[in-house]
Amino acid sequence: MSHPTPIENEIKLSPKRYIVSKTDSKGIIEYGNDYFVEICGYSQEELIGQPHNIVRHPDMPKIAFKLMWDRISKGENFIAVVKNLAKDGSYYWVVTDFEPKVDPITNKIISHTAFRKAAPQQAIDTMAPI
Repeated sequence: MSHPTPIENEIKLSPKRYIVSKTDSKGIIEYGNDYFVEICGYSQEELIGQPHNIVRHPDMPKIAFKLMWDRISKGENFIAVVKNLAKDGSYYWVVTDFEPKVDPITNKIISHTAFRKAAPQQAIDTMAPI
């Protein structure tokens, strides 16, 4: 008799707190706020210098991130519901919103700051099959 696979644990986020991270223009983490560290389970030292996809959940379609990079690389915002992966294998759902920082001299994007908040349950229910 086969045993069912354990269900991943979902981390429920506080609707009053934001996960904030900053990356360089290529997606390498330069900063993560305390809530990001708390939720993802990685220390600041483990996060800084790593690609942001360290928290990418394998259930997320790769095309979503291609679309995201296509948009934010042009300085356009990209708002999406995303399933992220914590270090311990747990997951959490966020709505993410980006703010690019542009060098005023070269007009090139030098960093991206992402602000994430708890995704509404209705959005999670719609996305959950992935």
